[in-house]
Amino acid sequence: MTGNATFGELWRLAAEQLRPPIEPVTGDPSPEHDIRATAAALHRMITAVAGYLDDPLWQAQGRRFGPWGRAFTEARRAAHHAGQISGQGLSDAMSKPRDGTLAARLDAAARSLTAARDLLHTHFGPSPAGADYTAAPVPRSDWAEVITSGPVTRALLATVAGQARDAAGQALTLTLPSQAGKRVTARWRRIPHACTWLQALDAAVQAAQLQESVTDSDLRLLYAIPVHDVPDRQLPAAAAPVAALSAGVVTAADRACREERGLGPQVQWTPDMNAAALRRAAAACVMTCFHCEVILTSLAPAAAGAGYAELPGVLDDATAAAGAARSEWLAVARAWDQMTTDYSGFPSEATTDIEDLGLWTGRLAYADPSWTPAHGRAADLRPSAELGGDRAAITGTVTAAHYATRSVYRFAAAGHAQVVAAAAARRLYVPTRLLPESYNIPHRIANAPAGHVDALLKRYDGAGRASGRALETVADVAERVGAPSHVLTAAARATGRSPAKITPGNDLLLQTLQQMGVTDPDLLHRASALSRQAGLLLEEGRTRGARRYAINSRQALPARPDFYQQPQSPLAGQDPRRRAAGRQQAAPELEA
Repeated sequence: MTGNATFGELWRLAAEQLRPPIEPVTGDPSPEHDIRATAAALHRMITAVAGYLDDPLWQAQGRRFGPWGRAFTEARRAAHHAGQISGQGLSDAMSKPRDGTLAARLDAAARSLTAARDLLHTHFGPSPAGADYTAAPVPRSDWAEVITSGPVTRALLATVAGQARDAAGQALTLTLPSQAGKRVTARWRRIPHACTWLQALDAAVQAAQLQESVTDSDLRLLYAIPVHDVPDRQLPAAAAPVAALSAGVVTAADRACREERGLGPQVQWTPDMNAAALRRAAAACVMTCFHCEVILTSLAPAAAGAGYAELPGVLDDATAAAGAARSEWLAVARAWDQMTTDYSGFPSEATTDIEDLGLWTGRLAYADPSWTPAHGRAADLRPSAELGGDRAAITGTVTAAHYATRSVYRFAAAGHAQVVAAAAARRLYVPTRLLPESYNIPHRIANAPAGHVDALLKRYDGAGRASGRALETVADVAERVGAPSHVLTAAARATGRSPAKITPGNDLLLQTLQQMGVTDPDLLHRASALSRQAGLLLEEGRTRGARRYAINSRQALPARPDFYQQPQSPLAGQDPRRRAAGRQQAAPELEA
């Protein structure tokens, strides 16, 4: 999908090295040299296996109850024993192995395993300053949550155990020469001893498999994890083919989702969080949903001709869902016409990326090679034969629509979180002409009352639900045609973040429940609702606390024209005793 290296590619390289060679090694080898080199390579292989089990990313798995928690603990202990045994007396055994030998293959497998673990770590940043060395790194991509999820962790442990079993099987084939010295014989005897612990590692995992097996979908999801690499911003070239446009939509959607991770409550004071950026983002989501609606409509005739008899009906459902999402996002964009923020600067990078996504999807939907949003709907639609001329074209087009709807759905949740954060920071304003007559505020704008904020949040809720429905229907199409983007659905299921379960109002409470392994839809919905109500409660509490300031007041003020220009007494600010004396001196004049 993205063209980046995946975990599965590196893992298969290691698996190929652990297969028995087809042809024996030719030449006149030195048996003692091979034993020394094999002992060193086996130790490096065990170190690579133990690196997975000692990694802070998966330490939580060892603290969980159940068969896989016990398997993780026992496998980690077995790997440590194997490493202690294989590492004895290797000071003079670090010579380079000969090409094609068992030592060379074990060494190559260890390098591939280490590179695969490094690939997983690209989705995480460094741990916070001052954190314990066992603290897990900070996630910096959507795949980070997938990597540490239960299904993927179990699949990873199962594959690590399989590599350890294969390495032990290969090392046990090494024979001892008849003229070997004592030191070489001692190293050779340590090899089967270490392999016994590797076999014990595999046995512990196999016992867990009997109680809770790893599914093929979990393994495919693990193998599909790509290296974390933020692509450069790209704009569609003139007369680009459909395949290039589909790939460009995927890249633009990927950039939009990665920038979206920076949005939310933690940036409530940043200038990027402004009404202009959120309004433009909502308008871009309207455009993207409409383009997906057009693409799915145009794809239906081609799908029927390509042998997907049941696909036109599913595409009709997806088209209707995309249209509903477009209407909801249009309501969000119009709602921002009645609200502003304290800073109306330039659009954020996330807004630029979601607008780029609208441009890419428009180039895919329309036949005009130079289409821009300024052309609107007047351009001719792209013929169905170009979008779905064959099965490869259909899967590419569906993948593009899948990634686009996913980005739109993610922006609904991000926008909801930003509104809650802005309301809590008192950054939302409305024109005073929209307030009741009882509000006597001598300014053009005033802090948005809770009712206006709640109305805006409901718009984002509606956009999130409609976008989630569109994402579900397009994901169903991707599953039916076998599009590469079906891995997105598997990732959402593994992390419990499927649109059917999560609403845009999630926050710390929802994340905590998910980290505890809670997958009950009712509990997740209740957590989302509680989090949303908590944000509104905080915003209302701050509002009531500031009622003594007239400009921030939300209760009816006395209708006095000179309320804000009331002159102060000449005695104001003086000592109370002097004020009293002043009143006594002024009393006769008043009586007169």
